[in-house]
Amino acid sequence: MNFFEQQDQARRRTTWLVLLFLLAVVCVALSFYGLALFVIVPQAQDRGAKGVDLWWNPEIFMQITGAVCLIIFLGAGVQRLRLGGTGKSVAEALGGQPLQGATDNTDEQKLRDVVDEMAIASGMPVPPIYILQEDAINAFAAGKNPQDAVLGFTRGAITQLNRDELQGVTGHEFSHIAHKDTRLNLRIACVVAGIMLIALIGRVMLQVAGRIATAPRMSSKKDDRGSAALLFVAVGLGLLVVGGIGAFFGRLLQAAVSRQREFLADASAVQYSRNPDGIACALRRIGGLPFTPIQSPAASGLNHFFFSKSIHSWLSTHPPLPERIRRIEQGGFVNDVVGDSSRSTSTNSSSSLSAGFMANNAAQKLSDSHPRPTESKQTNRAALHASGRPITRADVLQAAMSKTVAQESLAGARSLLKQIPDAVRDAVHEPLDAQAVLLLLVTGAQTNMRDTVRALTLEQLGETMVACWDRLAPHVFDLPDETRLVVLDLCVPTLTQLTKQQYVAFRTTLTAAMRSDNQVDLFEWMTRIVLTRRIETRFGALSQKKATRSMRDCSQDMRIVLGTLAHAGGSPHGDRSFDLGTAACGLNGLTFPSANECALDALHFALEGLDALVRSDRLLLAKALVCVAAADNVYNTQELLLLRAFAYRLDIHLPIL
Repeated sequence: MNFFEQQDQARRRTTWLVLLFLLAVVCVALSFYGLALFVIVPQAQDRGAKGVDLWWNPEIFMQITGAVCLIIFLGAGVQRLRLGGTGKSVAEALGGQPLQGATDNTDEQKLRDVVDEMAIASGMPVPPIYILQEDAINAFAAGKNPQDAVLGFTRGAITQLNRDELQGVTGHEFSHIAHKDTRLNLRIACVVAGIMLIALIGRVMLQVAGRIATAPRMSSKKDDRGSAALLFVAVGLGLLVVGGIGAFFGRLLQAAVSRQREFLADASAVQYSRNPDGIACALRRIGGLPFTPIQSPAASGLNHFFFSKSIHSWLSTHPPLPERIRRIEQGGFVNDVVGDSSRSTSTNSSSSLSAGFMANNAAQKLSDSHPRPTESKQTNRAALHASGRPITRADVLQAAMSKTVAQESLAGARSLLKQIPDAVRDAVHEPLDAQAVLLLLVTGAQTNMRDTVRALTLEQLGETMVACWDRLAPHVFDLPDETRLVVLDLCVPTLTQLTKQQYVAFRTTLTAAMRSDNQVDLFEWMTRIVLTRRIETRFGALSQKKATRSMRDCSQDMRIVLGTLAHAGGSPHGDRSFDLGTAACGLNGLTFPSANECALDALHFALEGLDALVRSDRLLLAKALVCVAAADNVYNTQELLLLRAFAYRLDIHLPIL
């Protein structure tokens, strides 16, 4: 079984387990109704009821079900408030401390380099890093979505794991973010807490019954405490038993879901790192050491967030380490990862999904400045289309994988990071310097506007910021195209440390700098998307549209988005690439748009329409984008920039493999 099949199998099993989890909640309500039958049946007999009417009372059943759901909802809400619902709050609840600013610690710098490389290789945003001062070797990912996610590592992990092992662990955690496991983990933890609240209420009622029974008697009035205590005992025992059983099965299913997602994350870690030995050796190292639990009190309810088990528990949320190692080493991962790299035709300007952009004037159409494809590129594209058969999932995976091996490997990521001057690598981790770097990035392509933007920066942000500008300008202005988008990604986690007031002042200056030449180029457009999706959502500046539209409803928006990407390929066979994409998402028959229809304004409105695309159809959207871009086994710089923009804008993960 190869690792694509491992991923699909884990997803299918997770779906069934989540359905069983919901069934467990229904069974809790049915159990309470069963207890209520001891009261319902005698009353029905007194009324002369027979048959089904003797034991079935829909009104009481709905009341009981509503009460149970209300208790579970309240318990889940309290747990959600306690955890905060964000990656940052979960990390802080576990005792994590953010890794901020430049560091002289070699282990911390190694961790930061590995996270940056893995983000580039996996096509994911660079997340903030938190460190737990724990001796255990462990890690976790948390957050509602990739834009909100954080990564956490114990001190033991960053000091005891070598670079390859740390890459494997980091790739595993990136998979949890990419496949939305972090959001699933948070929701399941909240629902389990809600079910456990039922048992807690039962325990409290038993304690109240005990206090009633042992309270001093009141001689002046009739004492009915015996019957009251008996009622509390009966109800309390019922709540305790049913709630305990429900909590047990909830924990059981929670553990089962977690184990399947761990297998999926292991498979994806191999996909991202291209090195099965890294994660396998990390698991062996953990298994060869005495178990060291996480000391944070919050770890007991968040055990399923971690790379390996974090506490002593009779119900394991993680598969056995030998089984995980066996699947990694014997599951066909190595052949899938290595593949046939000879199929790939790569260029220096397209070494990763994050690796580059080509700035374009908004008034120009995206196809105007595309480089002419090589003859081999045209031949490859024509050969792929020659069969004329319908696109299949295998075609998508094969085409995307052949590029991924050469263009999105960790070697390519390291190469990109080495192109960044040390002064800039240090600056992106300091809040003040990161603002200056981003202002320089959006100004770099506008040689005649540099003095104007510098003066604007001095006026709105002061002399301290201009001093950062002057110190970093020689290093940023001449950065090659393929590194500028990477630098942007590296700046974002640091900018999230700004207060709302600080960010608003910076964003106002940045917007003024972008408008200073009365034009919007492609990099500026991309920057706006990144900042909006990754930072401004934290301040509630972006309202989430309700997902109500199907793929068919969005067909004209899809036509513009896929057509824009096909034109960005720079090939005379763009119409064939477009047809592959439309076939992959079930929209056969759409006409290929002209270059005039694919200006940035039209693309902006098309993406606005796709904001309302239902979640189930977003996977089809991602596959369609991969089909168009993968048609010639090469990403050029504009394709890379557009793919990254689409991933941020529409909350999808690319490449889909």
